[in-house]
Formats: sequence, structure tokens, C-alpha cells
Amino acid sequence: MINFEILPYFITSASILILSAIFFLIYPLIYRHNQKKNYISVYGKSIYKFVYKEDYYLINRLILSHADGTSIHIDHFLAGNKFIYIIKDKYFDGAILGNYHDSTWIYGTKKHRKVRKQKIDNPLILNQGRIRLLKQITNIDDSMLISVVLVNNDAIIDDSLKKEGYEGNEFIIKRKELPKLVKTIESRKVADLNSFELKNIVLDIANLNENKERRR
Repeated sequence: MINFEILPYFITSASILILSAIFFLIYPLIYRHNQKKNYISVYGKSIYKFVYKEDYYLINRLILSHADGTSIHIDHFLAGNKFIYIIKDKYFDGAILGNYHDSTWIYGTKKHRKVRKQKIDNPLILNQGRIRLLKQITNIDDSMLISVVLVNNDAIIDDSLKKEGYEGNEFIIKRKELPKLVKTIESRKVADLNSFELKNIVLDIANLNENKERRR
């Protein structure tokens, strides 16, 4: 026999359970789509929080032109106390495999239980090109510059591309690892950059920035 007094409560509870199940099934898909579509903005906000806490300098979406007509687009120009980090954002749906000096890497994605592999240009080499042009435009000393390719946290990076001790001056890392990377590099036993000169470098570059959206 149906108890009509508790029926409304049963229906409400069942509705809540169904809606909750739908939410937990759909939310990860929506979140992933948003992260992929707006990853540059997502990365920028994440970097800003870290930079603000450490009192570093940051210029997002930097565009600079050379006298010969060529230009560079730098997603994030981060200046610490000892080094300057040139950061390129990337989003990978699957796994990346290669070596630091390979001209191309293997990028594998999985769809409908099938793995699709393709060759992609080595983003670290592409970032080296940006740094070379940056040095020509600004005369920043090569020893000050660190190249970073930043990828999404759920990307799969092959062990051959990982540097556990953060040695060297170029890296591909996940977004969540950036604070640790910068802190480790900033702890190297080298002299701090001259604070007055560093401030002037950042101001000069900010003035050269052709990204009108960032200059408002």
C-alpha cells in the first residue's frame, strides 16, 4: 500500500539523487572542455596567483616586433629575483613522447578506444626561437633566461622529458609544477639580478608590448 504522505519526500529525494548523478557525470566533461578552450587564460590566472605571492614581475600575452618585421608572441614573461622565465602554454589531450633536442615529438591521443599518433614540432625548440628574437630586441643576457613549456595537469609527459632535479635552462612541465620549478631555480647559488635594472627591463618591455588588450 502506497503511503501518500511520504511520497512527495521520496520523489524529491529521488530527483536530487538523479540530478546529483547527472552533475557528477557531466561536470568533469564541462570542466575539461573549459580548461581546453580557455587554457591560456586559466594558466595566466594560476601564474598570477603565484607571482603575486612571491612579489615577482609578470607580463601576460606579450607581443614584440623586431626591426626586420618579424615578431614574437610570448604567453607569459615572468621575472624572478635571479632569472627571467619565457613561458609558452600548450594543451595536450593525450601523451607526448620525445627528447629535448628532437625536432619533432610523438603526440598520442585516444578516441573511441583507438590510439592516434602524430608528429608535432618540438615546442621547446620553438620557444628557443622566441628567446633568440627576444634577445635581439631587448639585449637581455642569455644567462638570465629560462625556457618553459607549460602543459595541462592531466597531460601525460614521457619520462624522457622530465627533469626531476630541474637542472638546465629549458623545461616542459605541468601547470601545477611551475611554482616548484621557479622556487628551485631561484634557489640556485647565483647572484640576484640588480633590482633597479630588472625593474627598468620589465618596464621597457611592457612599453614595447604591442598587445593592445594588455596595455589598457
